[in-house]
Amino acid sequence: MSPDSPSDVDPCSTGPLVQRPGALKEFVEAMPAPVAMLDDDWRIVTHSRAWLEVFRHEGDETHAPISLDRIESTGQAVPEREALPAPTDQRAFFEVFADPEDEWRAAFLRSLEEKGSLRGHERRLFQPDGPTYWVDWEVRPWQTKNGAEQGVLLSVVDRTEERQAKGLRRQVDHRFDKLVGTISEGVLLMDDEGVFRDGNEAAQNILGRPLDEIIGSRFDADIWNGLREDGTPLPNVEFPFWRALIEREAVQNEVMGLYPPDAPPRWIRVNAQPLFRAGQEAPYAVLVSFDDVTDERLKEEALQTSRDLLSSVLSSSLDGIIVFRAIRDANDAIADFECVLVNPQAEKLFESTAEDVVGLRLRESMSRQEEKGLFDAYRTVVNTGEPAEMEIHYDTDGEDAWYQVMAVKVDNGVAVTYRDITDRKKAERQIREQAQLLDKARDA
Repeated sequence: MSPDSPSDVDPCSTGPLVQRPGALKEFVEAMPAPVAMLDDDWRIVTHSRAWLEVFRHEGDETHAPISLDRIESTGQAVPEREALPAPTDQRAFFEVFADPEDEWRAAFLRSLEEKGSLRGHERRLFQPDGPTYWVDWEVRPWQTKNGAEQGVLLSVVDRTEERQAKGLRRQVDHRFDKLVGTISEGVLLMDDEGVFRDGNEAAQNILGRPLDEIIGSRFDADIWNGLREDGTPLPNVEFPFWRALIEREAVQNEVMGLYPPDAPPRWIRVNAQPLFRAGQEAPYAVLVSFDDVTDERLKEEALQTSRDLLSSVLSSSLDGIIVFRAIRDANDAIADFECVLVNPQAEKLFESTAEDVVGLRLRESMSRQEEKGLFDAYRTVVNTGEPAEMEIHYDTDGEDAWYQVMAVKVDNGVAVTYRDITDRKKAERQIREQAQLLDKARDA
């Protein structure tokens, strides 16, 4: 066996003792981990091949220090002169790597002085003009058995990518938190156990509960009482965000009600998106976003109430009521009116059903109304906003019919009331005829 073989290396608790430094060099070069051998002048005597996977040497002829550029592993043996710098090319560690705060130098000196190993995590190691690396490290002293030569072994584990990934995650999380914090929608994060783990300020404002009460609670806790759109109770297992987790599909624009403490229900429009990790079929969380539609719903309820009331009034009214929508031409002038609503009394007056009348246009299908001047009257009402009132006489098959017509503007059209005043007109005519007879009798 060669006297310079690795068997001449005697590892101990404080550091290897060697018969010859050459044996330790061979030992270091054969190690699978990134290791560098330094002498007591802090020159890089040699290093393992794995060291090159972290710090590549650019070539002896350039006399350049070790590059910090990363290299891809090709599986090919590294050329001897690249892996093992010639003695004339052994450069001081601090000529290769910057040490502005003397952290590395202090670690090397302490290891030699205390004859013991030192280790640490995520310390910076960089070449002044190169990128920064972050490494877990261990420094262990070595010396020949006669104490003539000594130095340190520096082994590293590259943590740069992990640190960059952590930093990127922190940046993304920070930007996401800032984004979520500025939007008006409520945002909650529910884990796969149904527990709310995070949320924004808008969520507490919409739900009427402080975040410290929301975060940590389960979706099926007693504080969460839901309502369907029709006002019936909504079981917790039918909440949109729980369904998204169980069904593993997004739920979009679903409206539900929730009770805040001591307050009427708040109505929210919910979007729930399950989140998946790569290679996993089950979601690990659900991202819930929602906006407050309480005012919108109250307006709809009020509008529906108004519609119901209007429908009741129209149905019970003794007057015929028709609503016309103005039809305009390219110049925005009113060209016609289209019937959009007819009440039951109007159906009787016109002896037609609503299905027959709705959709008809006045000038096209109700020519008698235009003949009576109603088109011009309705147009004036829409243009001026002033209501109009008139009496219309129809003579159908020898039968007289009189109507009092009142038109008021509504949006882009008119609401017209037809009141049958035929009996009144006949009574007035009879009174006039009787008066004429009395006048004749007085004259006789």
